Amino acid sequence: MMWRKTIVSFLLIGTFLGLFIHYQYRAPQRHFCDYRVYYATGKRILQGQDIYTRSKEEITPFKYSPLFALFMAPLAIFSERTSANLFFILSILCIFLIFELSKKLIFFKDLNSNQKFLTYFMVAILNFRFFVYSLVSGQASILMLTLVIFGLYFISKRHELTGSFFISGSVMIKYTSALFLPYFFLKKKYRLLTFIIILILFYCLLPILFIGIERNSLYLNKWLPFISATSFDKISFLDYKNQSLWSMAARVLSKDSPYCIQVAKLSIDTTLLIAAIFCIILYLFIIFPANRKMLMPQLNQFYNCIDYGMLFICIALFNPNAWMHNFVSVFFPYMVIIYYLIMSKFKDKAIVFLVLISFILCSWGSESLVGNKLQDLFESCSVVTLGALFLFSALVKIKFSKNILIKKKL
Repeated sequence: MMWRKTIVSFLLIGTFLGLFIHYQYRAPQRHFCDYRVYYATGKRILQGQDIYTRSKEEITPFKYSPLFALFMAPLAIFSERTSANLFFILSILCIFLIFELSKKLIFFKDLNSNQKFLTYFMVAILNFRFFVYSLVSGQASILMLTLVIFGLYFISKRHELTGSFFISGSVMIKYTSALFLPYFFLKKKYRLLTFIIILILFYCLLPILFIGIERNSLYLNKWLPFISATSFDKISFLDYKNQSLWSMAARVLSKDSPYCIQVAKLSIDTTLLIAAIFCIILYLFIIFPANRKMLMPQLNQFYNCIDYGMLFICIALFNPNAWMHNFVSVFFPYMVIIYYLIMSKFKDKAIVFLVLISFILCSWGSESLVGNKLQDLFESCSVVTLGALFLFSALVKIKFSKNILIKKKL
Protein backbone atom coordinates (compact mmCIF):
# COMPACT_ATOMS: atom_id res chain seq x y z
CA MET A 1 0.00 0.00 0.00
CA MET A 2 1.05 3.55 -0.73
CA TRP A 3 0.75 4.72 2.88
CA ARG A 4 3.04 1.93 4.07
CA LYS A 5 5.69 2.76 1.50
CA THR A 6 5.51 6.40 2.57
CA ILE A 7 5.94 5.48 6.24
CA VAL A 8 8.84 3.13 5.46
CA SER A 9 10.52 5.81 3.35
CA PHE A 10 10.22 8.36 6.16
CA LEU A 11 11.57 5.83 8.69
CA LEU A 12 14.55 4.97 6.50
CA ILE A 13 15.35 8.59 5.68
CA GLY A 14 14.90 9.59 9.33
CA THR A 15 17.08 6.75 10.62
CA PHE A 16 19.97 7.30 8.24
CA LEU A 17 19.72 11.09 8.50
CA GLY A 18 19.82 10.76 12.29
CA LEU A 19 22.87 8.49 12.08
CA PHE A 20 24.57 10.91 9.69
CA ILE A 21 23.93 13.90 11.98
CA HIS A 22 25.14 11.87 14.97
CA TYR A 23 28.25 10.96 12.98
CA GLN A 24 28.94 14.65 12.28
CA TYR A 25 28.93 15.32 16.01
CA ARG A 26 30.69 12.24 17.42
CA ALA A 27 33.20 11.26 14.71
CA PRO A 28 35.45 14.35 14.91
CA GLN A 29 35.54 14.05 18.72
CA ARG A 30 36.77 10.47 18.35
CA HIS A 31 39.23 11.40 15.54
CA PHE A 32 37.03 9.49 13.03
CA CYS A 33 37.75 6.18 14.82
CA ASP A 34 39.02 3.43 12.51
CA TYR A 35 38.47 5.48 9.39
CA ARG A 36 41.51 7.62 10.15
CA VAL A 37 43.61 4.48 9.55
CA TYR A 38 42.29 4.23 5.98
CA TYR A 39 42.61 7.98 5.48
CA ALA A 40 46.20 8.12 6.77
CA THR A 41 47.11 5.15 4.57
CA GLY A 42 45.62 6.82 1.51
CA LYS A 43 47.78 9.87 2.30
CA ARG A 44 50.87 7.67 2.58
CA ILE A 45 50.14 6.09 -0.82
CA LEU A 46 49.93 9.56 -2.37
CA GLN A 47 53.18 10.58 -0.68
CA GLY A 48 55.06 7.39 -1.58
CA GLN A 49 55.50 6.30 2.05
CA ASP A 50 55.45 2.85 3.65
CA ILE A 51 51.81 1.97 4.43
CA TYR A 52 52.74 -0.79 6.92
CA THR A 53 54.68 1.40 9.33
CA ARG A 54 52.93 2.77 12.42
CA SER A 55 53.84 6.45 12.56
CA LYS A 56 51.77 6.86 15.74
CA GLU A 57 51.16 4.17 18.35
CA GLU A 58 47.66 5.47 19.07
CA ILE A 59 46.61 4.78 15.46
CA THR A 60 45.57 1.20 14.73
CA PRO A 61 47.91 -0.46 12.19
CA PHE A 62 46.73 -0.81 8.59
CA LYS A 63 46.22 -4.54 7.94
CA TYR A 64 44.65 -4.43 4.50
CA SER A 65 46.02 -5.05 1.01
CA PRO A 66 47.96 -2.55 -1.11
CA LEU A 67 44.97 -2.51 -3.48
CA PHE A 68 42.63 -1.29 -0.73
CA ALA A 69 45.18 1.36 0.23
CA LEU A 70 45.17 2.47 -3.42
CA PHE A 71 41.34 2.55 -3.32
CA MET A 72 41.60 4.99 -0.40
CA ALA A 73 44.01 7.32 -2.23
CA PRO A 74 41.30 9.33 -4.11
CA LEU A 75 39.37 9.78 -0.84
CA ALA A 76 42.55 11.03 0.84
CA ILE A 77 42.61 14.02 -1.53
CA PHE A 78 39.77 15.59 0.47
CA SER A 79 39.84 16.80 4.05
CA GLU A 80 39.51 14.06 6.65
CA ARG A 81 35.95 15.11 7.53
CA THR A 82 34.76 15.21 3.91
CA SER A 83 36.46 11.91 3.15
CA ALA A 84 34.85 10.25 6.18
CA ASN A 85 31.43 11.57 5.16
CA LEU A 86 31.82 10.19 1.64
CA PHE A 87 32.78 6.79 3.03
CA PHE A 88 29.79 6.92 5.40
CA ILE A 89 27.43 7.59 2.46
CA LEU A 90 29.06 4.75 0.48
CA SER A 91 28.41 2.39 3.40
CA ILE A 92 24.74 3.47 3.55
CA LEU A 93 24.34 2.71 -0.17
CA CYS A 94 25.96 -0.68 0.42
CA ILE A 95 23.35 -1.50 3.09
CA PHE A 96 20.54 -0.93 0.59
CA LEU A 97 22.38 -3.10 -1.93
CA ILE A 98 22.86 -6.05 0.43
CA PHE A 99 19.14 -6.08 1.29
CA GLU A 100 18.19 -6.21 -2.37
CA LEU A 101 20.86 -8.72 -3.42
CA SER A 102 20.22 -11.00 -0.42
CA LYS A 103 16.53 -11.06 -1.30
CA LYS A 104 17.35 -12.20 -4.83
CA LEU A 105 19.66 -14.89 -3.47
CA ILE A 106 17.52 -16.26 -0.65
CA PHE A 107 13.87 -15.93 -1.71
CA PHE A 108 12.97 -19.05 -3.69
CA LYS A 109 9.32 -17.99 -3.52
CA ASP A 110 8.25 -14.37 -3.54
CA LEU A 111 6.59 -12.83 -0.50
CA ASN A 112 3.58 -10.55 -0.43
CA SER A 113 4.09 -6.94 0.60
CA ASN A 114 3.24 -7.57 4.27
CA GLN A 115 5.64 -10.51 4.53
CA LYS A 116 8.39 -8.63 2.72
CA PHE A 117 8.02 -5.64 5.03
CA LEU A 118 8.14 -7.93 8.09
CA THR A 119 11.28 -9.68 6.77
CA TYR A 120 13.16 -6.44 6.13
CA PHE A 121 12.02 -4.91 9.42
CA MET A 122 13.04 -7.90 11.53
CA VAL A 123 16.41 -8.31 9.82
CA ALA A 124 17.14 -4.59 10.25
CA ILE A 125 16.32 -4.79 13.97
CA LEU A 126 18.36 -7.97 14.49
CA ASN A 127 21.41 -6.47 12.80
CA PHE A 128 20.95 -2.84 13.83
CA ARG A 129 23.69 -2.80 16.48
CA PHE A 130 26.32 -4.10 14.06
CA PHE A 131 25.27 -1.80 11.23
CA VAL A 132 25.49 1.23 13.51
CA TYR A 133 28.79 0.14 15.02
CA SER A 134 30.35 -0.34 11.60
CA LEU A 135 28.99 2.98 10.31
CA VAL A 136 30.08 5.17 13.23
CA SER A 137 33.51 3.53 13.48
CA GLY A 138 34.15 4.11 9.77
CA GLN A 139 34.95 0.45 9.19
CA ALA A 140 35.07 -1.35 5.82
CA SER A 141 33.10 -4.41 7.03
CA ILE A 142 29.91 -3.35 5.22
CA LEU A 143 31.84 -2.84 1.98
CA MET A 144 33.43 -6.29 2.29
CA LEU A 145 30.02 -7.87 2.99
CA THR A 146 28.56 -6.15 -0.08
CA LEU A 147 31.29 -7.48 -2.37
CA VAL A 148 30.85 -11.06 -1.11
CA ILE A 149 27.05 -10.96 -1.57
CA PHE A 150 27.49 -9.43 -5.04
CA GLY A 151 29.83 -12.30 -5.88
CA LEU A 152 27.46 -14.98 -4.58
CA TYR A 153 24.59 -13.41 -6.51
CA PHE A 154 26.45 -13.58 -9.83
CA ILE A 155 27.66 -17.11 -9.04
CA SER A 156 24.02 -18.15 -8.47
CA LYS A 157 23.26 -16.79 -11.95
CA ARG A 158 26.14 -18.89 -13.38
CA HIS A 159 28.26 -15.82 -14.09
CA GLU A 160 31.24 -17.29 -12.26
CA LEU A 161 33.88 -14.98 -13.70
CA THR A 162 31.91 -11.87 -12.75
CA GLY A 163 31.24 -13.29 -9.29
CA SER A 164 34.93 -14.04 -8.89
CA PHE A 165 35.81 -10.38 -9.40
CA PHE A 166 33.72 -9.47 -6.36
CA ILE A 167 34.78 -12.39 -4.11
CA SER A 168 38.45 -11.70 -4.87
CA GLY A 169 37.92 -7.99 -4.23
CA SER A 170 36.47 -8.75 -0.80
CA VAL A 171 39.62 -10.72 0.10
CA MET A 172 41.63 -7.60 -0.67
CA ILE A 173 39.66 -5.76 2.02
CA LYS A 174 39.41 -8.45 4.71
CA TYR A 175 41.23 -11.73 4.22
CA THR A 176 38.64 -13.66 6.28
CA SER A 177 36.28 -13.80 3.28
CA ALA A 178 38.80 -16.32 1.88
CA LEU A 179 36.90 -18.86 4.05
CA PHE A 180 34.68 -19.32 1.00
CA LEU A 181 37.61 -20.79 -0.98
CA PRO A 182 37.86 -24.18 0.84
CA TYR A 183 34.07 -24.43 0.60
CA PHE A 184 34.14 -23.98 -3.17
CA PHE A 185 36.97 -26.52 -3.43
CA LEU A 186 35.15 -29.15 -1.36
CA LYS A 187 31.97 -28.53 -3.38
CA LYS A 188 34.05 -29.28 -6.50
CA LYS A 189 33.62 -25.81 -7.98
CA TYR A 190 37.13 -25.93 -9.40
CA ARG A 191 36.52 -23.52 -12.26
CA LEU A 192 35.16 -20.88 -9.90
CA LEU A 193 38.02 -21.42 -7.45
CA THR A 194 40.57 -21.06 -10.26
CA PHE A 195 39.01 -17.75 -11.33
CA ILE A 196 39.12 -16.43 -7.74
CA ILE A 197 42.76 -17.40 -7.18
CA ILE A 198 43.86 -15.89 -10.51
CA LEU A 199 41.98 -12.67 -9.74
CA ILE A 200 43.47 -12.43 -6.23
CA LEU A 201 46.91 -12.58 -7.85
CA PHE A 202 45.78 -10.02 -10.42
CA TYR A 203 44.55 -7.66 -7.69
CA CYS A 204 47.86 -8.05 -5.86
CA LEU A 205 49.73 -6.94 -8.98
CA LEU A 206 47.27 -4.25 -10.14
CA PRO A 207 48.77 -1.43 -8.00
CA ILE A 208 51.95 -1.74 -10.12
CA LEU A 209 50.20 0.42 -12.73
CA PHE A 210 50.02 3.30 -10.25
CA ILE A 211 52.90 2.91 -7.80
CA GLY A 212 55.44 0.85 -9.73
CA ILE A 213 56.88 -2.65 -9.33
CA GLU A 214 59.42 -1.83 -6.63
CA ARG A 215 57.03 -0.14 -4.21
CA ASN A 216 54.26 -2.70 -4.77
CA SER A 217 56.72 -5.55 -4.13
CA LEU A 218 57.76 -3.84 -0.89
CA TYR A 219 54.13 -3.60 0.22
CA LEU A 220 53.30 -7.22 -0.70
CA ASN A 221 56.37 -8.52 1.16
CA LYS A 222 55.24 -6.67 4.30
CA TRP A 223 51.48 -7.26 4.09
CA LEU A 224 50.98 -10.83 5.40
CA PRO A 225 53.85 -10.72 7.95
CA PHE A 226 52.40 -7.44 9.25
CA ILE A 227 48.95 -9.05 9.68
CA SER A 228 50.54 -11.92 11.59
CA ALA A 229 52.56 -9.62 13.85
CA THR A 230 49.62 -7.36 14.73
CA SER A 231 46.76 -9.89 14.90
CA PHE A 232 48.03 -13.17 16.37
CA ASP A 233 49.44 -11.85 19.62
CA LYS A 234 48.45 -12.71 23.19
CA ILE A 235 47.30 -9.18 23.99
CA SER A 236 44.77 -9.24 21.12
CA PHE A 237 43.43 -12.65 22.09
CA LEU A 238 42.89 -11.59 25.72
CA ASP A 239 41.30 -8.25 24.87
CA TYR A 240 37.73 -8.36 26.21
CA LYS A 241 36.40 -6.52 23.15
CA ASN A 242 37.64 -9.32 20.90
CA GLN A 243 34.65 -11.61 20.30
CA SER A 244 36.39 -14.30 18.23
CA LEU A 245 36.33 -17.97 19.11
CA TRP A 246 40.06 -17.73 19.73
CA SER A 247 39.56 -14.93 22.23
CA MET A 248 36.69 -16.69 24.01
CA ALA A 249 38.88 -19.77 24.45
CA ALA A 250 41.76 -17.63 25.72
CA ARG A 251 39.57 -15.89 28.31
CA VAL A 252 38.02 -19.17 29.51
CA LEU A 253 40.96 -21.59 29.35
CA SER A 254 44.23 -19.65 29.35
CA LYS A 255 46.34 -19.27 32.49
CA ASP A 256 46.94 -15.67 31.41
CA SER A 257 43.24 -14.77 31.52
CA PRO A 258 42.41 -12.04 34.07
CA TYR A 259 38.65 -12.56 33.72
CA CYS A 260 36.14 -14.15 36.09
CA ILE A 261 35.09 -16.73 33.47
CA GLN A 262 38.47 -18.52 33.61
CA VAL A 263 37.88 -22.24 34.31
CA ALA A 264 41.33 -23.67 33.42
CA LYS A 265 44.98 -22.62 33.36
CA LEU A 266 46.28 -23.94 30.06
CA SER A 267 49.10 -22.45 28.02
CA ILE A 268 48.06 -20.04 25.31
CA ASP A 269 49.25 -22.47 22.61
CA THR A 270 47.10 -25.31 24.00
CA THR A 271 44.14 -22.95 24.29
CA LEU A 272 44.44 -21.85 20.68
CA LEU A 273 44.77 -25.48 19.55
CA ILE A 274 41.45 -26.28 21.26
CA ALA A 275 39.89 -23.25 19.54
CA ALA A 276 41.26 -24.42 16.18
CA ILE A 277 39.69 -27.87 16.65
CA PHE A 278 36.35 -26.22 17.45
CA CYS A 279 36.66 -24.08 14.29
CA ILE A 280 37.22 -27.22 12.21
CA ILE A 281 34.14 -28.86 13.73
CA LEU A 282 32.03 -25.82 12.82
CA TYR A 283 33.38 -25.88 9.26
CA LEU A 284 32.47 -29.57 8.95
CA PHE A 285 28.82 -28.66 9.55
CA ILE A 286 29.08 -26.37 6.53
CA ILE A 287 30.64 -28.83 4.11
CA PHE A 288 28.56 -31.89 5.09
CA PRO A 289 25.65 -32.01 2.63
CA ALA A 290 22.04 -32.08 3.73
CA ASN A 291 20.11 -35.25 2.92
CA ARG A 292 19.59 -34.75 -0.80
CA LYS A 293 16.51 -37.04 -0.78
CA MET A 294 14.81 -34.42 1.37
CA LEU A 295 15.33 -31.65 -1.11
CA MET A 296 13.23 -30.38 -3.93
CA PRO A 297 14.88 -28.60 -6.88
CA GLN A 298 13.50 -25.17 -5.94
CA LEU A 299 15.04 -25.50 -2.48
CA ASN A 300 18.59 -26.25 -3.61
CA GLN A 301 19.60 -22.58 -3.82
CA PHE A 302 18.04 -21.95 -0.41
CA TYR A 303 20.20 -24.71 1.06
CA ASN A 304 23.24 -23.11 -0.57
CA CYS A 305 22.25 -19.91 1.23
CA ILE A 306 22.16 -21.82 4.54
CA ASP A 307 25.79 -22.81 3.89
CA TYR A 308 26.65 -19.23 2.96
CA GLY A 309 24.99 -18.04 6.17
CA MET A 310 27.16 -20.36 8.26
CA LEU A 311 30.24 -19.17 6.37
CA PHE A 312 29.35 -15.54 7.10
CA ILE A 313 29.13 -16.36 10.81
CA CYS A 314 32.53 -18.05 10.62
CA ILE A 315 33.98 -14.98 8.90
CA ALA A 316 33.35 -13.14 12.17
CA LEU A 317 34.08 -15.95 14.64
CA PHE A 318 37.30 -17.18 12.97
CA ASN A 319 38.76 -13.68 12.68
CA PRO A 320 41.58 -13.46 15.27
CA ASN A 321 40.56 -9.83 15.84
CA ALA A 322 36.76 -10.08 15.85
CA TRP A 323 35.86 -6.60 17.04
CA MET A 324 32.18 -5.73 17.07
CA HIS A 325 32.01 -4.34 13.53
CA ASN A 326 33.05 -7.72 12.09
CA PHE A 327 29.71 -9.18 13.15
CA VAL A 328 27.89 -7.15 10.53
CA SER A 329 28.32 -10.34 8.47
CA VAL A 330 25.56 -12.03 10.52
CA PHE A 331 23.14 -9.97 8.42
CA PHE A 332 22.93 -12.71 5.80
CA PRO A 333 22.23 -15.65 8.18
CA TYR A 334 19.61 -13.58 9.98
CA MET A 335 17.87 -12.93 6.67
CA VAL A 336 17.99 -16.64 5.73
CA ILE A 337 16.40 -17.62 9.04
CA ILE A 338 13.74 -14.89 9.09
CA TYR A 339 12.70 -15.81 5.55
CA TYR A 340 12.48 -19.46 6.63
CA LEU A 341 10.34 -18.54 9.65
CA ILE A 342 7.97 -16.39 7.61
CA MET A 343 7.58 -19.08 4.95
CA SER A 344 6.87 -21.65 7.68
CA LYS A 345 4.54 -19.24 9.52
CA PHE A 346 6.80 -19.34 12.59
CA LYS A 347 5.85 -22.95 13.33
CA ASP A 348 9.44 -24.00 14.05
CA LYS A 349 9.53 -22.94 17.70
CA ALA A 350 13.07 -24.18 18.25
CA ILE A 351 14.38 -21.82 15.56
CA VAL A 352 12.37 -18.93 17.02
CA PHE A 353 13.96 -19.64 20.41
CA LEU A 354 17.51 -19.84 19.01
CA VAL A 355 17.13 -16.58 17.07
CA LEU A 356 15.69 -14.81 20.11
CA ILE A 357 18.58 -15.97 22.33
CA SER A 358 21.05 -14.95 19.62
CA PHE A 359 19.52 -11.47 19.40
CA ILE A 360 19.53 -11.00 23.18
CA LEU A 361 23.18 -12.02 23.46
CA CYS A 362 24.32 -10.04 20.41
CA SER A 363 22.38 -6.81 20.91
CA TRP A 364 21.03 -6.34 24.43
CA GLY A 365 24.47 -5.87 25.96
CA SER A 366 25.09 -2.65 24.08
CA GLU A 367 26.32 0.47 25.90
CA SER A 368 23.17 2.42 25.02
CA LEU A 369 21.03 -0.15 26.87
CA VAL A 370 23.14 -1.28 29.85
CA GLY A 371 25.92 1.31 30.17
CA ASN A 372 29.69 1.02 29.84
CA LYS A 373 30.45 -1.18 32.83
CA LEU A 374 27.88 -3.87 32.05
CA GLN A 375 28.78 -3.79 28.36
CA ASP A 376 32.43 -4.43 29.23
CA LEU A 377 31.42 -7.25 31.59
CA PHE A 378 29.23 -8.88 28.96
CA GLU A 379 31.94 -8.60 26.32
CA SER A 380 34.50 -10.17 28.65
CA CYS A 381 32.05 -13.10 28.91
CA SER A 382 31.98 -13.36 25.07
CA VAL A 383 28.22 -12.88 24.83
CA VAL A 384 28.40 -11.84 21.16
CA THR A 385 30.44 -14.95 20.36
CA LEU A 386 27.81 -17.07 22.09
CA GLY A 387 25.03 -15.25 20.25
CA ALA A 388 26.69 -16.01 16.91
CA LEU A 389 27.02 -19.68 17.93
CA PHE A 390 23.29 -19.86 18.73
CA LEU A 391 22.62 -18.39 15.29
CA PHE A 392 24.93 -20.99 13.74
CA SER A 393 23.07 -23.79 15.56
CA ALA A 394 19.77 -22.48 14.14
CA LEU A 395 21.14 -22.85 10.60
CA VAL A 396 22.46 -26.33 11.43
CA LYS A 397 18.99 -27.37 12.59
CA ILE A 398 17.33 -26.04 9.43
CA LYS A 399 19.92 -27.73 7.24
CA PHE A 400 19.88 -31.21 8.73
CA SER A 401 16.34 -31.66 10.06
CA LYS A 402 13.18 -32.34 8.10
CA ASN A 403 12.08 -28.78 8.21
CA ILE A 404 8.60 -27.43 7.68
CA LEU A 405 9.30 -26.06 4.21
CA ILE A 406 9.94 -29.55 2.87
CA LYS A 407 6.96 -31.03 4.67
CA LYS A 408 4.74 -28.37 3.11
CA LYS A 409 6.19 -29.18 -0.34
CA LEU A 410 6.43 -25.60 -1.42
